[in-house]
Amino acid sequence: VGDFCIVYIETCLYVQAMDPIALPSPENVIRPFGYSTSDCGYCKGERAALLPGNVSANDCSKSWGMLADVMTASAYEGFLAKGWRRSGIHLYKPCNFESCCPTLTIRLMADRFAMTRSQAKVLKKMKNLLQPPMQKKRSRKTNQKNVSMEEQLLESCGALSALSECTQQAMVHFLTTTTHATSANGRSSEWSVTFKVRQQSKQERKQKTIQVVSSICAQVAGKLGLQRQDVVNAVVQKLILPKTTDFSGGIVSVVAARAHPPSGQIIITLQLLEQAPSSMPADHMDVSMRDDGEDDYDDKLGAWYYEATHKALLPSQRELTVRTVTAYESALDPEAFRLYARYQHVVHDDPDPFSKDSPNKEKGDDDDAAAAEEEENIVIGELDWGNAPKYFLDRVESTMNALIQGQDQELHNTILSNYYSYYQFLVEAPFPFGDGNVPLQAPACGNYHQHYRIGESLVAVGVVDILPTGLSSVYLYYDPAFSHRLVALGKYAILKEIEYTHRELQKPYYYLGYYIESCQKMRYKGEYKPSQLLCPKTYQWKDVEIAVPKIRETPRHVCAFGDEDDQQTQTDIRNHDYYLGQIQMDIGAGMNVVFDMLQESGKDVVKPILEEFMLEAGLQLPTKCLVKLT
Repeated sequence: VGDFCIVYIETCLYVQAMDPIALPSPENVIRPFGYSTSDCGYCKGERAALLPGNVSANDCSKSWGMLADVMTASAYEGFLAKGWRRSGIHLYKPCNFESCCPTLTIRLMADRFAMTRSQAKVLKKMKNLLQPPMQKKRSRKTNQKNVSMEEQLLESCGALSALSECTQQAMVHFLTTTTHATSANGRSSEWSVTFKVRQQSKQERKQKTIQVVSSICAQVAGKLGLQRQDVVNAVVQKLILPKTTDFSGGIVSVVAARAHPPSGQIIITLQLLEQAPSSMPADHMDVSMRDDGEDDYDDKLGAWYYEATHKALLPSQRELTVRTVTAYESALDPEAFRLYARYQHVVHDDPDPFSKDSPNKEKGDDDDAAAAEEEENIVIGELDWGNAPKYFLDRVESTMNALIQGQDQELHNTILSNYYSYYQFLVEAPFPFGDGNVPLQAPACGNYHQHYRIGESLVAVGVVDILPTGLSSVYLYYDPAFSHRLVALGKYAILKEIEYTHRELQKPYYYLGYYIESCQKMRYKGEYKPSQLLCPKTYQWKDVEIAVPKIRETPRHVCAFGDEDDQQTQTDIRNHDYYLGQIQMDIGAGMNVVFDMLQESGKDVVKPILEEFMLEAGLQLPTKCLVKLT
């Protein structure tokens, strides 16, 4: 970028002396960055050896990038059809023939979507979850009934999740300090800590005590080749157990935690102080918590809701609503950002901005720590919000103040910094938004957030772009506990977005992002049919059933699977110079200029940049853009 700046300044000196020409300014304004390489987030460099030449694992993913100050939804859809995607106002085009894990644009014909049996099960599971709790037969085994009762109680008050969290922290501390497990440093997300309730003995039922156990230490020891007793003893020593006040209603307390070296289990003893949360209405509780002789009820949704909100889920709240709002409106809701921060922390192992003791925060050396202390506080009024609408600018300061209210002073900078990154990632977009005084309303083209809500709890947020002929899925974040224990929200949201595209927007295409054959986690997108992949060479759409077998035959899973058109290729070669001459540039000369207005020395400077842009975006799209080189 620094070299570009020097080049652009020099170019200003090369404009020929001529009368200013009034050129109609394009609707789209972009700033090119050019080619760049990075490590691969999919294979982590393992496929770098497949690339020609001596390409390192740190440079095995290549793309061409630019910033879009302003871009119409129609123009962006044109870039999508050339293999581009966006993150905020950053647009990027993967160089698939020069990257280790080729990423191919995939779209679904929403008006012809054929749901599979497994996809239909996801919708049915959510429907059943929202139904009033059904009666079930009580187990004949009293002991099993008691275990179920106490487990429900520990789940509802948050005891099991609190114990899992403190054990996770102790495990991470052990992995980052032991000399025997350095290879596991930074991989805490691989170890999922869960506690199971042991069947109570008669004496324990009389004393109202419960034992919960976790086998996480045995799992870690087996994975890393360590001794069980060494791991479990060290982790138990580092445990900082939660207090009674940390649990909802104060209904249980932690009596003791001990290690069982032979099995590698952590055993924690809890004391029941109450039989049920006093704030949970008796008529809404799981009857598995009662002892009234009636049949048990199984209300997983009610238990989750109580854990999330500390309130009972009323019958009138047993529905999932989806509300589509602009991304800027969504960003003014503190709950939306808190959900994003929790999702990133749990699912992607990012540091928790609301916690001083976040186990994933990187600890630098003394110099880094000193630099952090000297870091200037973020001033909300001095942040650059780009081309945000007026209604957002008028309220964003109060939103950010609400986020830091009641938080420790030392967390303020972290929270504000994370919010600003969230804004740049999932809120800011290059699309026009009207006069900016009031939010746009769907189905107007633009960037939107879809809020999935049950009662008072925000369950998920889907980030989407409404485009002239379809809906583009950008990102999804959700409540990890809900998705893990109740319904897979990633799969559910895709089905709802397909439905929204077809029924509400009445548009033919649903863009799922990139299909990546070399990454198993990204192949699921091909399961939504009928879908098409974009050929990385001819930019023709081909059915998945035709394209996927062809790319699987190649070592790097990329090839041209569109129909070559030699005649069109020759036409493009003949028209190259014409389209090059149509691209308007801002080089700081006080007016827009085109290629022929430059002297020869100026042409030599800008021609490689413009030709790269044309190579990655086609001949016509660049002529609809003002290329800022200042």
